[in-house]
Amino acid sequence: MPNWKKVITSGSDASLNSLNVTNGARVTGSLEIYKSGSTAFNIEGSLGTLFSVTDELSGSLFSVNDISGIPIFEVFSDDTVKIGTHNSEGIEVQGSDVIITGSLDVSGSVIANGNLIKTAATGADVKF
Repeated sequence: MPNWKKVITSGSDASLNSLNVTNGARVTGSLEIYKSGSTAFNIEGSLGTLFSVTDELSGSLFSVNDISGIPIFEVFSDDTVKIGTHNSEGIEVQGSDVIITGSLDVSGSVIANGNLIKTAATGADVKF
């Protein structure tokens, strides 16, 4: 006999052991997810993980991945955000500092409310 006990209720609260949302289905209202340890929320595509949130207080908190499952946007517990190719990110934010690796193409104005500091460039001219 199948296990028909799918929803457990207590007062006005209800809980599910699992929830599968298929094409066209939607959840309305609020949705709270509680998971202790490892991955709390995961969105999978046919080729791997697209987005995940972990229950960690250190290291990677969540990431958005490319089609092969490699992070292209990742947020860490130390206020670091990395954007771009994994282990060769083009933009890294550490607190209030922004580090751009590679070239920066700007079409339009650049407004700086502080000092612009020229550092040695490898193979390229830096002009102010």
